[in-house]
Amino acid sequence: MSISLLKPIELLLIAFTVSFVTSQGGISGAYLLLPIQSYILNTANPVISSTNLMYNLISIPLSMHRYIREQRLTAPLTSILVVGSVIGAVVGVWLRWQYLVGGYVFSYFMGSVLILLSIELILSSLLVRQIHTYESTMQCRHAGLSLVIITNKGNTYRVNMPLLFIIAALVGIVSGAYGIGGASILSPILMGPMELSPYVISGPTLIVTFAVSIIGVVSYTYLGYPPDVINGLFMGLGGMAGIYLGTITQRRLPERYIKLMVAVVTVLMGLYAMFYASKI
Repeated sequence: MSISLLKPIELLLIAFTVSFVTSQGGISGAYLLLPIQSYILNTANPVISSTNLMYNLISIPLSMHRYIREQRLTAPLTSILVVGSVIGAVVGVWLRWQYLVGGYVFSYFMGSVLILLSIELILSSLLVRQIHTYESTMQCRHAGLSLVIITNKGNTYRVNMPLLFIIAALVGIVSGAYGIGGASILSPILMGPMELSPYVISGPTLIVTFAVSIIGVVSYTYLGYPPDVINGLFMGLGGMAGIYLGTITQRRLPERYIKLMVAVVTVLMGLYAMFYASKI
């Protein structure tokens, strides 16, 4: 084995492990891979953000196909999230380019996002009073300014569409600057404050991640920070296998366990990111 491939293979194995865990909540895992990638490659250059987005483009399509085949996508919900997130991502990329280039500043930015996300995930998991099992969307319709989602378990979820769009746009700004697809922030918001089931939102949030990643890769490349193809390819292949397996096992896990699983990993990585920032 060539020594030059040791780091890409290491990234592949880490991407597989991380994506398998986080995909239970409809998250690709890119937000956890960013500080790991920064540490392994010893850089905070914006190229790692574009490489992270390339990881999403490679890792997600196979699982998207499975969600579509199993009819686990909710088109009205997905379209609102995608449009809002894409608009926000363009603004986020510009902020990263203008103000978050330095390693010290960007590492603290990474840590801050992860710590806030950790708190949000833990709170959302504690809000679950009973253990829910897998459910699928049977109907999704508009009712005034609300979106009403009905599942096969008889549960009804109602969300305000303008609020949903604003949240998606704000998440897009952060995710564009951070170099992630946005599901890592959007999913816990949808599962927590908006009280949606992880089984309902996991497909739409992965679609959001894919769409935002396309915009992000194009934008970063235009700004002179194209992705590292080798590292992105290896991470993407690891993530493809991890996310696909995650979409299968998610159906067998109770909602509370899914939230706690993602929360624990996020807490650890948030603390790590802040520690790493203090060393550079």
